[in-house]
Amino acid sequence: MAPIDAQLNWSPASKNANTLGNLISYSLGVALFVVTDRIGGQSMSRGRNVEFMVPVTWERLNRRCADFEARIGDTLTKLMPADMEHMVSPPAGGGKTTVLEFLVSIISRLSKHMG
Repeated sequence: MAPIDAQLNWSPASKNANTLGNLISYSLGVALFVVTDRIGGQSMSRGRNVEFMVPVTWERLNRRCADFEARIGDTLTKLMPADMEHMVSPPAGGGKTTVLEFLVSIISRLSKHMG
């Protein structure tokens, strides 16, 4: 394992601690899901548990980031101003919200996770 891979897969000595790499992978996965599936209407299956269990490599993470940027960019550039008022359902339920409110919520939540 390359030194950077070892750093990505390090976790604190705690029973329920996640690795940095898994947290990055999860954050990319949830953002990709909510933007492409919920907002863009592109059906996407996601293995949330896998994002926390599979060891992360620098190479795999870079590929995931490139896929993330391409798919998110493609979805967001297709949005028109009127789309911001469409109603969508958050993945965890809780009713419906507008695309605009949902995007603000996603950005706020991810910024808290990323520090």
